[in-house]
Amino acid sequence: MYFTRFAFAQFVLWIQRFVVDAYVALFLFQITFGLHNGTGCYYAKKIFWFFFLPCLIYEFFFFKCPHCKKRLPFSVFKQKDFHCPHCDCDQF
Repeated sequence: MYFTRFAFAQFVLWIQRFVVDAYVALFLFQITFGLHNGTGCYYAKKIFWFFFLPCLIYEFFFFKCPHCKKRLPFSVFKQKDFHCPHCDCDQF
């Protein structure tokens, strides 16, 4: 499947939100019902870090404006019309 840079960054953002929401839900479920399944929580944390760390690495190192080469925050995808907050260009 071919992704443009914008679509790939949106996909990474979606995975990041999904994994964080799932981890928080698991944590709250564990607190609420007092589950003491150590193995399940161990694997849930491993899965969380396996999916979440690549998203953070991509966000920090590779998500840059092609015009000014400055790092972009993921909040730019919440905008309807994408533009760089540093140089105000709309190249992506």
